[in-house]
Amino acid sequence: MTGRGQEIVDFMEKRKINIMCVQETKWKGAKAIELGNGFKLFNTGTDRRRNGVGIILDDNLKKEVLSVKRSSDRIIWLRVDMGGEIVNIVSAYAPQTGCNVEEKDEFYEELDDELREIPTSEKLWIGEDFNGLCGNDNVGKEEYIGKHGVGVCNEAGEQFVDFAVRHSLRVVNTFFKKAERYKLTYRSGALEFQNDYILCRTNEKANIRNCKVTLGESVMSQHRPLICTLRGKKLDLKKLAGIPRTKWWKLADRNAQNEFASAAMEKNKKDKETGWWNEKVQQYIKIKKETKKILDQENNVENREAYKVAKKAAKRSVARAKAKAYQRLYDDMETLDGQNRALRIAKQRDKNSKDI
Repeated sequence: MTGRGQEIVDFMEKRKINIMCVQETKWKGAKAIELGNGFKLFNTGTDRRRNGVGIILDDNLKKEVLSVKRSSDRIIWLRVDMGGEIVNIVSAYAPQTGCNVEEKDEFYEELDDELREIPTSEKLWIGEDFNGLCGNDNVGKEEYIGKHGVGVCNEAGEQFVDFAVRHSLRVVNTFFKKAERYKLTYRSGALEFQNDYILCRTNEKANIRNCKVTLGESVMSQHRPLICTLRGKKLDLKKLAGIPRTKWWKLADRNAQNEFASAAMEKNKKDKETGWWNEKVQQYIKIKKETKKILDQENNVENREAYKVAKKAAKRSVARAKAKAYQRLYDDMETLDGQNRALRIAKQRDKNSKDI
């Protein structure tokens, strides 16, 4: 996640994504972080060099969070009120192939315990890197695994499938017939796998419109984003019919003045948070995405080198832009107004780091 926050926000806005589960954030600490443009990351991690998981919510959903539970640096769980319905969102990261059996068993035992706490009356969605292949053999498990998986189920995949059956969960991306390139979520050199999955309760299948991998996005070089589209509730047109009148006279009240000032500062803060995301930085990011798209189409030495160069250039561009932005902030702090402004920013950032 380091240096990629605004790039992820840009991607979520472009693709109209409201919720994103992320793994291997490699950020230390259990906290909430404003990424910019109203998007908020709820993160948990213990070691900056490994693991770490998180959930990113858009500006509307982050205000509806009821509770956050950080089980470990591999599991985080949010309860969100979505239009009167309680939706539980879990982001998880299973141990890699090279990890020992005890660590894998401990992960699934912990995940089992968390899911047993969620009432069956509440909705459940899981976005996870399971580091396993569930394959396309769904005989006897048709309700939980689709026939459009990739490859042959391996040992880690069997453990994953048992988990899905145990909790009556549907592995969403195995139920959609797609070209193989829209199924493969991980690529490293000549190796390609489907090891990232989205799961939900089996009674949710009627609300799922689509689920597939998005090509041409290069937030990370190996993992490709897996996107699930759901049917939403119809808008109440009666509520949208009129434009509410601005009640300026309420500003005569001191409490209303303070509330208005805080809201204005919050909007201003959002704009300043991403001030370094300028046209030059975006141009470097665009070149990186274009070279990644070419690499996905033809994986050869020349294209790999071009992507490597573009990725480094984009990273340098972000670092330079951020350094300039922070330098302006430091220079501004030499003045009295700048010091007051810094104090307000510190208070606002402390507020933003709170889960609820």
